[in-house]
Amino acid sequence: RPHLYAFCEPPDDEAHIPSFARALLSRVVMALPRGPELLALSREELAIAGARSGKALDAAALTQWAQRLAAELPGLSQSAARFAIQDALSQWFDLDSAGAALACRKAAHLQAQLAMQVLRSSGEPPVGMDNYYRWIRLYQDLMCVPGPERVKGAVLLGPPVTGKTRLGAYTAHLLGVPAVWFRFGALLGMYVGQSEATAERAFAVLDALGTGADSTHERGVVVILDEIEKTVTRGDNDGGVSMRVTARMLTWMSESTAPNMILATANDLQSMGDLADIITRRGRLDRVFFVDVPNMEGRRQLFERLLTRALPDGKFDFQDLAQRSERFSGADI
Repeated sequence: RPHLYAFCEPPDDEAHIPSFARALLSRVVMALPRGPELLALSREELAIAGARSGKALDAAALTQWAQRLAAELPGLSQSAARFAIQDALSQWFDLDSAGAALACRKAAHLQAQLAMQVLRSSGEPPVGMDNYYRWIRLYQDLMCVPGPERVKGAVLLGPPVTGKTRLGAYTAHLLGVPAVWFRFGALLGMYVGQSEATAERAFAVLDALGTGADSTHERGVVVILDEIEKTVTRGDNDGGVSMRVTARMLTWMSESTAPNMILATANDLQSMGDLADIITRRGRLDRVFFVDVPNMEGRRQLFERLLTRALPDGKFDFQDLAQRSERFSGADI
């Protein structure tokens, strides 16, 4: 008997399948391309673009540039990756700028489709987090590596505007990996009636982002889950969608073996009830660090860093400024 296959590119194309046919189809989700697939795709598009521009590459150069471009593609679907390379090489065959163009295209794609932001890793350490940095130094060999025994992550708890997201970006800088900011609450409101399918796509993308350009390299990624208490404390007035997505998120935290490290930010864990204990149990995010406003020494260091950069010839009493700014956050200073 005949069979019907419908090949759909998320998130929109599935909506074009007629409802009577949708009920008869078995949904099979294809994994995002990784390693060899992305490398082969990059080689193919580079060869086509080089031939079109009259700047064909030899085999060694083609492989080298294909690896560099493929390193920017994890997390994209096959068609999105192909379009991104074509767009980066459409104006001129400038390989030096193609990598940066690909990174910008990928960031825009993740923001539009999944409410994710690729953060620039800050090279300046937030002040007052000595215990956290000590933890990073002790366990960095187990962070952003594949496998179930890796350090899964931690909860960064503290009042607003104390620099929790910035601390996550600096963590990525310390580990030498990219950082991705993600808020589940924004994701659930993007596609009406498709929250669960979109959440599954988000988990797949977060797992794929840590893969490298070949099958033997896993570069890792720091995933910053913003304001997690606002995601998991919704009631059942949405038909149970939020609770099912929360359960799937907990499963992903426990079972994912991708080389990611999850840093969940929160303002108040008590509002989460029993879910706070579930999220912070061993095997998930079993470390909690309090991110408060900087203490006296932290404020002094921050004043010195900022004012010395802005006015290198100025003369300031940094200790006096620190004493006058009690309870100031880093953003306030």
